[in-house]
Amino acid sequence: MEKLDFILENRGENKYEDRELHEEEKTKMEEWKNEIDDQNKIASNIGKNLKILKAEAKNIGKQIDDVGKNVKKTKKMADNTEKNLKTTNAKLKDLLVKVRSGDKICIDFVLICVCLGLVVVLYNLIKNRINADTGPKPETK
Repeated sequence: MEKLDFILENRGENKYEDRELHEEEKTKMEEWKNEIDDQNKIASNIGKNLKILKAEAKNIGKQIDDVGKNVKKTKKMADNTEKNLKTTNAKLKDLLVKVRSGDKICIDFVLICVCLGLVVVLYNLIKNRINADTGPKPETK
């Protein structure tokens, strides 16, 4: 690039005036110009793509900030829910202690025995009814 600029700048000086550029030199200079133009186009495209990437990075940053805010809100809600659950659990334990104190255990035992007795009676009734329905049928003549 510097050689090309030097040659182009110094073409008008006395040492280069006497001599015409050869066809090869003209062709090479034209190739260099085309290559420089191509590189400028590529650099321009790279610049445009960098601007697009910058905008996308800003959008991603905004989305990350939004997600961070939502995570903070969710964490706060979870903390509040945990606190409420602990409070409710403590209240339920106190209530259970009041309702099921030691003097009530005898009543619970009696109720369990009565329930088991009812289950046995129902089982026997159902068993007898099934046997009566499926028993031998009298012969008819």
